Amino acid sequence: SGRCLTTLIGHTGSVRVAAFSPDGCFAMTGSDDYTARIWRAEDGACLQVYERHHAHIIAVAFAPTGAHALTLSEDSSARLWRIQDGKHLRVLGGHTGPIRAVNFSSDGRLVLSASEDGLLRVWSLDTSEAECVWALRS
Repeated sequence: SGRCLTTLIGHTGSVRVAAFSPDGCFAMTGSDDYTARIWRAEDGACLQVYERHHAHIIAVAFAPTGAHALTLSEDSSARLWRIQDGKHLRVLGGHTGPIRAVNFSSDGRLVLSASEDGLLRVWSLDTSEAECVWALRS
């Protein structure tokens, strides 16, 4: 019908990015207020606020399973979160410039990140610490 179903209210800065979870039950937004938020899609209720970044959130992504999500920031980090309880699991560090793109592998075990530092990194999420398994300089 094209009608607005709900309005997501809570960020204190401009919202830069948004994504739906694979099942469409949740939405995630990233903002200039340095936070990302998880919303219930059916009614717009804010379920979680992620507050660990030190600069604008510039990308968000859900894992294919919908169990985890990544936030990317101009602070040159990507952060992995567990959706169920909002727990911060790890930082994908090592880039020296803002990360501009991220993507999960189809099985959710690897993450690809691209940064203004000229590096493309592949991260393994199979260990308790984020491990860069290879890096390619452009």
